[in-house]
Amino acid sequence: MPLDALKQYGDRVITWHLRQSRDGVWWEDLDTGDVDYEAVAKYAKEHSLPRRFTIELALEAGTKITRSVLENHRRSREFVRRVFESQ
Repeated sequence: MPLDALKQYGDRVITWHLRQSRDGVWWEDLDTGDVDYEAVAKYAKEHSLPRRFTIELALEAGTKITRSVLENHRRSREFVRRVFESQ
């Protein structure tokens, strides 16, 4: 789990590569899902970890596409701002 890895290796973090899935299937945008980013953001703030983010919007056969890639990037950016800046 990402939070377990942060507890062990968090002092090595210099950038973040963010991706989200739901029930193991990659999601079309970064939002709530299998990774608890609110807990990750809380840990990052508590430990003063850097805030440099890359969002990956990976697709696979089970990914449901309902919006354009531009809209998914915009929504993902807003999710990162909301979750990581609120902590």
